[in-house]
Amino acid sequence: MNFPSANPERGNSVMKGIQMTQTENNQTWFTLTEAKTYTRLSESLLRQAIAKGRLKTTRSSENGGKLLFRREWLDEMLLREVSND
Repeated sequence: MNFPSANPERGNSVMKGIQMTQTENNQTWFTLTEAKTYTRLSESLLRQAIAKGRLKTTRSSENGGKLLFRREWLDEMLLREVSND
């Protein structure tokens, strides 16, 4: 069986044939797109959690900018949602 090769210059690693980026391995800050991948939730569900105060977020600049999430904030939200079920 042939597995894809790792490309450390691009921050990729390969584990059992699944390509993973640094985003999934050890990143601290996530954009909305990265948060969707990390949590496996839709953008609309993440935005609902923000609006309801269940997910902390910040912006990349004072004038709006991109939504940014800390890994801990995403983990806390996921754990809270699981424990509420």
